[in-house]
Amino acid sequence: ESKPSFVKYLANTSCVGKWVGNVFELCCTPSSVTEAVLEDEYQVVIKYVDTLGNSLSIVSTSIETWINNSKYIGHEVSTYLPPSKYILKVPNLVNGFKFKQFNDGYTSTERTFEIIDKDVVFMVIYKVPIEISVDVYKVFETDNSTIVKIEGVVKDVYNNAIGGKEVVVIIENLDTGTILNLTTETDANGYFTISDIELYKYNRYRVIASVNEDNVYAGGSTSIVFKPGELPTPPKVVPYVETWVWYIVITIVVTTVIAILIATKIRTSKKLLEIRKPKYVR
Repeated sequence: ESKPSFVKYLANTSCVGKWVGNVFELCCTPSSVTEAVLEDEYQVVIKYVDTLGNSLSIVSTSIETWINNSKYIGHEVSTYLPPSKYILKVPNLVNGFKFKQFNDGYTSTERTFEIIDKDVVFMVIYKVPIEISVDVYKVFETDNSTIVKIEGVVKDVYNNAIGGKEVVVIIENLDTGTILNLTTETDANGYFTISDIELYKYNRYRVIASVNEDNVYAGGSTSIVFKPGELPTPPKVVPYVETWVWYIVITIVVTTVIAILIATKIRTSKKLLEIRKPKYVR
């Protein structure tokens, strides 16, 4: 037979309990009348993780968990309860992490569970928040219009680039109410670009970039307000050169300098010899 993880006992005298095989022995100090109440209890463990397998202890250690009317604080709950039916409540959001499901596929933040004769372990799984940054640059302008370029990057809350994500970009003219909807996709490094957008030079615009929620990520959005005529130009991009290329370039330069110095020294020596030679000719 299975035995409980813990036996809770209350007595009117000093007692010590222990398991002997499958028998729980309670040894009490002799008294005229000894009364003891024993109750079987089983362990309940609740762990909070994200869809990438990380413990939510990274982002919060004060998650509120409710079992019936008892509140527990922490990224992992471990307690002992007697056999019965219980109501478990977990938060929908934890610092931007959005509830997805329990490890058994249950998709509500409130559920019932029953303790019969076994310990109970729950994994509560949350979707990872997304962080989006966006910039708008002026590429070309005329008297009344400006050609702009929108650049941005999509990362998760752990600063990992998210490639292959569809990004919805909304450009709203705040002066006229006109709205333009565009879509693009991030590259392997999480970057996205939309070019050659013509806007009125002196109107105010709002750009909203957003990524929809999926099975792993909680989604996210960001926005920026600007006037096209006041935008900066794109920063100059310095071409990336592999380290080994720099080694070759440096080696060639150093070798060339050494060769020039040697050649110069040889020419100087010859010239000195030519100057000195007549002094020794008879």
